[in-house]
Amino acid sequence: MLEMSGCAAVRLVARLLRCKQDVSTAYFSSSPPHCTPANATGTDEAVSKLLFRPMVLLSWLAIASLPASAQLQPDKKVASVGKWSVSTALHGSGCVARTEYGDGYELSVSGERIDDLTLLITVNSRSFSTKLDGTEEKASSIEIVLANYRRGNVSPYGYRGTPGVVLKADQAFLGSFVASEKIKVTELGREKVSIDLENPGQVIDALRACLRTGTAPSARTPAASVQALEGKWYFDNQGVCKGRPGETEGLLTFHGMTFLGYENNCRIQTAKPNGRRLALGMICNGEGMQERSSEIIEFLDDRTIRRSSRDGARTYTSVHKRCPE
Repeated sequence: MLEMSGCAAVRLVARLLRCKQDVSTAYFSSSPPHCTPANATGTDEAVSKLLFRPMVLLSWLAIASLPASAQLQPDKKVASVGKWSVSTALHGSGCVARTEYGDGYELSVSGERIDDLTLLITVNSRSFSTKLDGTEEKASSIEIVLANYRRGNVSPYGYRGTPGVVLKADQAFLGSFVASEKIKVTELGREKVSIDLENPGQVIDALRACLRTGTAPSARTPAASVQALEGKWYFDNQGVCKGRPGETEGLLTFHGMTFLGYENNCRIQTAKPNGRRLALGMICNGEGMQERSSEIIEFLDDRTIRRSSRDGARTYTSVHKRCPE
């Protein structure tokens, strides 16, 4: 049996932790050649071999047990969208879109694929009765709220004791996220956190570009005009682009001063630009009736628009992509 003092053991552990060898391959090695110092004693080297595999395994398990969002910390910044920064991930593949709100709290969307993203919102624990620092496994009273979207099934964050909420960001979430002006966190239906979203469509586009190429998107935002709307646009199914204008649900067509929706034919009377937004005033015919209509078109980039229209006190928004040419 090998014997060594407590202090020697501590020194040896410190040496092992400073090892530069990749842990994923080193575990299967018969010895830790890069971890044993040149001036190590025979006892040190023997104990190093004895302890190396268990320590590497424990280190790997510790990394693997971190929350998924904790593993995707930002590394190299590739794009900025307002107060948002989009970066490649510090370890491994993936990208992170991150912004701060309030007194240094974080809102981020990250992942390795656009269809497998995670939302993270860190919060002030004093605002919640539910413990969100990882000491409780469930947060059944917490919901994430966007425009036309409300979702529970969130998880407490708790990485290094940081309170927050984590949610898997599916396509329904992304569709509502890019069309929302705010994201909220509620507890038992009461609003606890409200965060303004700045250019969310551009944020997701930049994140998508980062995941695809590791660089910023090349798309630019065109000047708001009727001419920039020319062509066909789809909501969530690109297949509708092959359909006939005015007869295909989900297909929008702009041609000159004419706008064709599903069973709806509009003549654009006024078009007033304001920054990236274009206010349209139209006279529309549909189902044998004629009415005046108005909506706001926001140009998120050269292939993405967000439509907003009001019906009484409610505002409806939707995001559309340009059909391939």
